[in-house]
Parts: sequence; C-alpha cells; structure tokens
Amino acid sequence: MNNFFAIGIIGEIFRGLLSLNLQKIYNSDFNSESIKLASPKDVESGGSVRLTLFLYQIVENAYTKNQPMRNTGAGSVRQPPLSLNLYYLITPYAGEPPYDSEVEKNILLGKVMQIIYDNAILKGTILSDAMKEVSLEYDNINYICFSLNPISLDDLTKLWNALDMPMQLSVAYEVRIAFIESERKEKRPRIISKSEDFYQKGGSHGS
Repeated sequence: MNNFFAIGIIGEIFRGLLSLNLQKIYNSDFNSESIKLASPKDVESGGSVRLTLFLYQIVENAYTKNQPMRNTGAGSVRQPPLSLNLYYLITPYAGEPPYDSEVEKNILLGKVMQIIYDNAILKGTILSDAMKEVSLEYDNINYICFSLNPISLDDLTKLWNALDMPMQLSVAYEVRIAFIESERKEKRPRIISKSEDFYQKGGSHGS
C-alpha cells in the first residue's frame, strides 16, 4: 500500500473484515454500517452502531526507517515511503434487544478479538473478501498485520479522559504497515565512463 490513501484504506479493510465475520453470527442484525470508524464520543449507545474503530495514534515503523533511496529509472531516485503503524481503540456497544445487555457487549468484543486473532496476517482471498464487504477496490496491497496492543490501565484511563468520557469496555490493536509513497525525487547523473589507477606497494605508479 503506497500512497496517501493508505491510512483510510486500512481502516476500511479493518471494518470489512469484522463485518464479514460478525454477519455469520448476527445475520441481518449486523452489517458494515454497524461498525463505524469514529471516536466513541461520536456514537450513542443503543443505536445502530455496535462497534467503533477509533484511530487514536499513528507512529512511524522503526524497522523500516532509514531505507536507501529507490532507483526510479531515467537517472533519478525517489525517497523511500513513509512507513506507519496505526493504533485503534475498539469499543463495543449495546444494540437493540436481545443485544442490549452488558453481557452481550462482552460477547461481541470476545468474538471481535477471535476474528482478529484468526486473521493476524490478512492476505489473499480473505483480504479480497474484506475489501468487497465495504465496496473497496484497491490492488496495491499484499497483506496487513494485526496484533493486540497491551496498553496499561493508566494509559487507557488517560485515553478515555482525553475523550472526556467515562471509561468503557474496550481493547487496543496495532495495525501495520501503512506505506505512504514519497513524491520527493532527486536527479542522479548516469555514469558514462570510469577510469582506474593501480599502485604497486613500494613501487611506481602505473595504469
């Protein structure tokens, strides 16, 4: 994934993956519109939204920093892409009866975690199906990796305080890697010819 759409596209694929699998349990009571890419503050409990995926932090991927410039041909090189890890807070909500209890919220979150665990490396047909679920057409992506982000209770509390909301049942995940292609290019002159000089140690200079 290598352009500035990457962050938005990953969010939509995440939504599609969860929707596709949750429909197998909840049938018509659950669809892609039941999952919203939004802050929990923008959602009211008891409505049509059952899950929010809140992108609360973006960090540069440490393992892909300082890559060499890439040869683009025609005597120029391009800056390597910006590589990002995305951090989402997943929050379940009570739905319409019979899904309006705290127990149902716990069950829903447990199923979400199972889905992500079973698709920790999203690729191939499952990736394509997740994209179709949210009517997304995008060819330049091979895989997405998901991992549980075990943030401390203190950090989780600070996050909810920043939202100016009471703490709710939620879990955090890291999603990687989103590549944003650089538009910075540099001209590099082609090597037309070269010469070599040889020196014999302790002897005279020759060529």
